[in-house]
Amino acid sequence: MIGIILTLEGLQQFSDNITSETTLWVNPAIADNASQFAFQQAPAAIRVLPQTYPADKEKSVLAALDYVESQTDDPDVFIEYP
Repeated sequence: MIGIILTLEGLQQFSDNITSETTLWVNPAIADNASQFAFQQAPAAIRVLPQTYPADKEKSVLAALDYVESQTDDPDVFIEYP
């Protein structure tokens, strides 16, 4: 499973879904927090998005999804969207 996480709040909400099979794609501003959080929950892989995608902008969220889909074949994607 892939999680596209754009805020710390989204990371906390997604925490119950983190497993050793999870790859988290996160905004650069929360990368350190995500690494610590994921390490405490399970050994999830952390990938940093190439730019900051605002969670409150639909086009930005879709752009983040497009980017992540271009990087993986995993069809199981969770997207943080307020």
